[in-house]
Amino acid sequence: MKFVTSSSSDELYTFIFQYQIYFHAYKREFTENTEKVFFAISYLKEAVLDYFKLFINKLDPYQCFDFLEDWTMFV
Repeated sequence: MKFVTSSSSDELYTFIFQYQIYFHAYKREFTENTEKVFFAISYLKEAVLDYFKLFINKLDPYQCFDFLEDWTMFV
C-alpha cells in the first residue's frame, strides 16, 4: 500500500480501492470498523495526516467522531 500525500481524487480513489481489497482479503484481521479506519490513517502523510491528527488528538476524550469509528463514514 502506498502513502497518500495529496488530495488528488484519482489518488484518493486508488487509496480507498486498495483498502477495500485488503480488508476483503483479511476479513478476520479487521473485524471492527475502527480497526479499518485507523489502519488506513496510518498510511496517510503530510497535510492529509495532519487533518486527522486534529480529531485523534482531541481535547475532549469523550467526544466521538463518526468517521473515526465507521469505515463507510471515513470513506
